[in-house]
Amino acid sequence: MEILINDNREVKFNALMVGATFIDKNWGEDTIFMVVEPSIEVNITPDTDLVEVDEFCGYAVDLKNGGIMGYGPDEMVVPVKANIIATI
Repeated sequence: MEILINDNREVKFNALMVGATFIDKNWGEDTIFMVVEPSIEVNITPDTDLVEVDEFCGYAVDLKNGGIMGYGPDEMVVPVKANIIATI
C-alpha cells in the first residue's frame, strides 16, 4: 500500500464521508483508517460496560489489520489519500 499524506491539518471525524481515509495520531502514521458504515444487516454498537452508548458517531476500519474503531464526532484526525494496489 502506498501512503500519500496530503496535509497535516486535522479535521473532526464527523467531517469525513464514508470511504474517506485518515491517520489517527494516537495510532501513528503507519496505520491508515477508512470511514465505514455498516450495511443494514449489521449492527455495530459499543459495549456499554466500557463506554456510553452514544459515545461514537461513526466507525473506521484499520486497513492493515481489519480492526474496527469507534470515533466521537469531535475527535481530530488527519485526512490522507491512500492508494491500494491489488495483485493477483
